[in-house]
Amino acid sequence: PPTQAPTPPTPPTVHHKQLSQHHLHSLHNQAQEPHLPEVPLYHQHPVHQEKLQVSAVWTSRADVPGYSASDCEYSGWVLRTCRKSCNAKCDATPLRPQGSCADPLGLGWDNRLPDSAFTASSQLSPGGGWWALPSNARLYFEDDYDNKRIGSWCAVDRSPQWLRIDLGQTKTITGIATQGRDVFVEHVKKYELAFSTDGTNFKNYEENGKSKVFDGNCDNFTPVLNRFNPVKARYVKVLPRDSPSTWVCMRVELYGCAA
Repeated sequence: PPTQAPTPPTPPTVHHKQLSQHHLHSLHNQAQEPHLPEVPLYHQHPVHQEKLQVSAVWTSRADVPGYSASDCEYSGWVLRTCRKSCNAKCDATPLRPQGSCADPLGLGWDNRLPDSAFTASSQLSPGGGWWALPSNARLYFEDDYDNKRIGSWCAVDRSPQWLRIDLGQTKTITGIATQGRDVFVEHVKKYELAFSTDGTNFKNYEENGKSKVFDGNCDNFTPVLNRFNPVKARYVKVLPRDSPSTWVCMRVELYGCAA
């Protein structure tokens, strides 16, 4: 069963250039003894494998200027967070799709959208003063021990739930990235999207005349990107449809450009 409230993580912060190869090998072996809950590894799952291959996302820090393969393997952040799953990515550098009209719209790491832009059907309080607020649903958001904010939005149960984001003005929206809960295993495997210009009348995103069900996450930490045909909207609802966990938990970023 899921832990009721987070306990502070204690990953080592390792500066690999200052350590001997013996110490690096030892640290690497220690990293194989996970202090996070065990989660299934789905790196052979054909749907996720195909989707990530076509999504043009970074697959390691080595793909990003300023990082090396050894940074990816031996940094303390990666030892804690990066596991092989869904063609795993060492993604300390924020995820961003390639191509035109693919800018992050402010939900994630840069916090351009205010907390008031996030609302939800429910929000979980697992105990100890901790809350899984709608505004915790920012991509890469981590457990906030000072303010007792869980590292994701979580709903109170698995009944039909929704997360709503107000972008502040109408945007052209072309993609979404999702994660599950920071540290613990809760995540959403499938979801739908609905869009609105007035915040009241929502229409589900459709392909081939049917509401599109997007493939979501196969673990709690690996961002999974989905691109779709451009939609002009100010308000977006994420509608979780399948979660393997007791609680429905998500972190999200939207991508697009000015309308």
